[in-house]
Amino acid sequence: MERFVVAVRAGRLNSPMTTQAVRSAVFTGADGQRVSAHHLGGSGEPLIVAHAAGFCGGAYAPMAAGLADRFEVWAVDLRGHGDSPAPVDGDFSWDGMARDVLTVASGLDRGPAVFFGHSLGGGAGMRAEALAPGTFSAIYVYEPAVLPALEGIGAMSIDMGRLARQRRAVFASREEAITRLGARAPYDTMSAESLRAYVTAGTHDSPPPGTPHRALDSGVVAYRLKCTPENEACVYEAPNKITVDQIAGVTVPVMIGIGERERGLPALAAPMVLAALPDARAESFPELGHLGPFEDPGLVAGHVARHLGRGPAG
Repeated sequence: MERFVVAVRAGRLNSPMTTQAVRSAVFTGADGQRVSAHHLGGSGEPLIVAHAAGFCGGAYAPMAAGLADRFEVWAVDLRGHGDSPAPVDGDFSWDGMARDVLTVASGLDRGPAVFFGHSLGGGAGMRAEALAPGTFSAIYVYEPAVLPALEGIGAMSIDMGRLARQRRAVFASREEAITRLGARAPYDTMSAESLRAYVTAGTHDSPPPGTPHRALDSGVVAYRLKCTPENEACVYEAPNKITVDQIAGVTVPVMIGIGERERGLPALAAPMVLAALPDARAESFPELGHLGPFEDPGLVAGHVARHLGRGPAG
């Protein structure tokens, strides 16, 4: 895949669990889409992290803190999320998300990496490996969004898009965002450090370039979600989603984490994903739900490290 490093910048992620400098790189894929990725610490074998719909790579900083002693952790912002712009052609297809993962893997140019993906990011990572075998040497996915061919999914997608458009996207401060988001689903199950990491990495502290300056009250700058409700809705409503047959060519070792507290579609589809893969296993987290990597990032990090071959039982 053709790649160009467009920019590299340094910053600092304001999270209580991690204060290491964060390097951010921007890559351009063969389709022209610019994709941001953030180095969340560590050295050694590269580990690429891809996020759930509506979130961003920096939200996984608390989980990365439990992996940085074993891996060089890079977190992707999929198109329309975090610091990656929405596609100019409006292509929010999930194959496009897989291409974003490939863009970062190619841009890092470190040979086969290991991979962690959550929900949409998990489906995108497995689809990326199916499209370009050998991109990853091992994969851990937590409730990947890989769907069976079932009737009714289209209606479910419309409902999820409608709910996404109802999200509040503008706050007077990041503290207000943490308080308000933390009081409602799905954010109310997130640990305090994960919610803070998400709000820190996932909001603009000023209006996007080219838009008029806006204040909620006199002298107060608005903080806006980087993944707008409209962009998140477009992800759910995209007609071309990743299906079980599209990841069946993945031959590297795959572990699927399943939260037992909730039994949504990704968890229910996990047995079909397992059956489609030649080298896959599953493990359950009885106390966690779909947002497990945010609910107990340290616990999930330990399981990820073990499967990817660098944990105490690896």
